Parts: sequence; structure tokens; C-alpha cells
Amino acid sequence: MNPVMWIESDSDGRGTKASFENLFTFFSGVVGDENGLKYARSRYEKLREKSNYILPANSSEFDIIVTLLKTAISNYIIRKPVGTIASCGMIGEIMTKFLFKVWNEIPQKQPLTENNQKRLFSDTFEKQFQQRRINILYELGIIDSSTKSFFDKVNEFRNDYLHIKKDLMNVDNDAEEIWENTNKMLEHTLQMKIENKKI
Repeated sequence: MNPVMWIESDSDGRGTKASFENLFTFFSGVVGDENGLKYARSRYEKLREKSNYILPANSSEFDIIVTLLKTAISNYIIRKPVGTIASCGMIGEIMTKFLFKVWNEIPQKQPLTENNQKRLFSDTFEKQFQQRRINILYELGIIDSSTKSFFDKVNEFRNDYLHIKKDLMNVDNDAEEIWENTNKMLEHTLQMKIENKKI
């Protein structure tokens, strides 16, 4: 049998009628019934409880981040934690570029042109490896050591799985940890947290 075939939707007539229940089973390997729903909700709650901040509206970067956060948590729910790790790694990269862009556009400050960036960093900020970007943000005082530690951890997990330095034995735990570090990274960077239902 083809391992990537959604049998219930197979067009050759062998499958039964497609439904959201068997679609969920196809994606996650979890039976799409009440027990499956409880299992999915328990996985959702594991990650949801680690998110306690808000994102600014009306920004293309944050629209993308919201999409990636939803992708990360959705992948975890359907038992695809590597997708969670990949999405969180992308969020880290977007945030480093966003923070540098905002810092570089501060009024009354001479911006770092591309030529200046090349002189200082040997290339533009955009073209640096992610760990180098994180270090530059720290050296420029854009992020503090605590925030840097969250960026570092997100990047470390992302690299470990991208370059297959880890097996999948602890991938669920690693996905939970990178999710927690991603959320702390955003919370510390944006400094907008919800407490007692207030910002």
C-alpha cells in the first residue's frame, strides 16, 4: 500500500467516502473519534499553556509569525512534531531580521547601510547565518542575555533536526521545549504579556 495515500479519498473507487474524521486519521494516525479528539486536545493544551503574550497587529512579519505559530501547534496536535520544530526555527529567523530592521530605522541614528554592514560583519545582516545574526543583535545591545538564550535554544533545536543530528526518540519533548523557548523569545522581545486578562 502506498504510505502517503488517503485511502478514503482514493479516486479509483477502492476507498470509502472521505470525511473530516478519516482526514484527521490520515494526517495524525489518531482515530478521528471522541477519544481521538480528547487526545488531540490534550496535545493542544500542552503547548497552549506556554503561550501568554500578544502580537502587534498590522505587520506583515507578525502575520507570518501568527501563521507559523498555528502551523507549529497544529503539527504537534497531529503528531508531526518535526513540523513544530521547523516552524519555530523559522519564527526565530524572522524575528532576528525584524529586530535588526526596526533598530536600523530608529530616528536620530545613523543607519547601517549595506556597505557598512559588509565592513562590520563581512556581509549584510540578512545574509548571515542565524547564530551570527543572534550574536550581532546581542553585541549591538538589541537583545539582552536572557532573550539571547531563547534565540540560541530555538536555533540549536532547529539545526539539530534540520541537519539530522538527533534521532526521533525524544522529538515530542524537543518540540515542546522549542515551543516554550519560542514563546519566551517572543514574550521577552515584544515585552507584551497578558496578566489577569490585561496587557
